Amino acid sequence: MNKYERIVKINWAFENYLYSNSFSIDRIGFYNSKVFLNKKELTTPEKLFKFYGTSKYTLEALKNQYLYFSSPRDFNDPFDCMTNRESYIMKGGKGITEHRNSIGVCCFTLTNENPLMWGHYTNNYQGICIKFKNKKLLKNKNVAIKSHVSYLKNYQPANNELNQRKREIDEFEISQSDKDFIKKILTMLFEYCWKYYDWKYEKEYRAISFGNISFNRKLSFEIEDVEEIYIGNRLEKKNPEFYKELISVLKNNYSGVKLFKVKPNPLVIKLEFEEFNI
Repeated sequence: MNKYERIVKINWAFENYLYSNSFSIDRIGFYNSKVFLNKKELTTPEKLFKFYGTSKYTLEALKNQYLYFSSPRDFNDPFDCMTNRESYIMKGGKGITEHRNSIGVCCFTLTNENPLMWGHYTNNYQGICIKFKNKKLLKNKNVAIKSHVSYLKNYQPANNELNQRKREIDEFEISQSDKDFIKKILTMLFEYCWKYYDWKYEKEYRAISFGNISFNRKLSFEIEDVEEIYIGNRLEKKNPEFYKELISVLKNNYSGVKLFKVKPNPLVIKLEFEEFNI
């Protein structure tokens, strides 16, 4: 970075979160965003976990080594990414319609030890979880936003402090296109990266794309991006056909990756991870 580079920095807060965003005026489209919870920065995680069920798409994604960027319309939370307001939003014209149609979100979590996640996202311990290294996993031109999710109790669509910051941007001595870009990114960083407080157990970190047509919603990863794979203890018995196919894929494609069976501890509320070989 040029030490004389012009930077616009915008901070604003909502509930227990502080959002700090820096925009370069000399490098169009370059920005940096940080999220603080109770004054502590939520730093970029070194490891990311992703849960999978037992659909054919799980095996396909493993075989072909890709992360799928889903449409928020398919999420189990109807409020995520403003899906509950989409019929109103889509009245904004062709541009906003194309934007909404192009949104893709890939969801991760910061932990693999939460029994609720195993219950909800692996069909009751019948699926898998993958531990990814986050060093270069999401460094791709198709990924526009990478952020922790904020968990809010009293979300407001007309957020007063954010709107005030947008009005202040109009007073900046920068081009109108830069003003529009900054306001657009501020809005998306907030609206596409929050969930209702009851979802806080997910500890979600997400990647968002707005150009999914160009890569068919499938972002490739390398085998070295995968550190460990965990298999629910009920999979082999409940779905032996899927389990057999899964083991075949792991043997042929992920031979250097550590594998674990996951099961509930018989005495305390804790998950046990037992390493095994195939």
